[in-house]
Amino acid sequence: MQALAAAAGGRAGLSDRHRPDGVRAAWQEARSAAAAGPGTGLVRYTALAGSALAADPAARAVLTGLARARLGPLADHDAGHGTELLASLRAFLEHHGQWEAAAGALGVHRHTLRTRIDRARAVLGTDLDSPHVRAELLMALTVWPPSGERPGERAGP
Repeated sequence: MQALAAAAGGRAGLSDRHRPDGVRAAWQEARSAAAAGPGTGLVRYTALAGSALAADPAARAVLTGLARARLGPLADHDAGHGTELLASLRAFLEHHGQWEAAAGALGVHRHTLRTRIDRARAVLGTDLDSPHVRAELLMALTVWPPSGERPGERAGP
């Protein structure tokens, strides 16, 4: 299959194993894998760990709307004030709220990161101590910036 997909100049998706009555689910997994995979060749659905929701067109549409609504204000603030709140939020969330690790990834002091996260919290008007809020924002970051948009630029309503 790998050679066939590459020879055709495209991608092919391969689902996980399913029982015979799971053909519909297998087809959706294969389509999602093919749509999400980089470059050409065979993409296994099981290799999409951490990006499977963003690979599914319906879920991606929901995440994109969420990203525009929740992350757009940070991107606008960054563009208007020359700040790096969005990058700081990403590092903070991707490092599980660990100040030292997130600050190190950004190359800033942990107090600088704390100040940025406090500002992001104020701009968003949300509780970043909530695991549900953090999870939602992290999922929104998987599709940020929305396709066809530059960071700090948002499509109309």
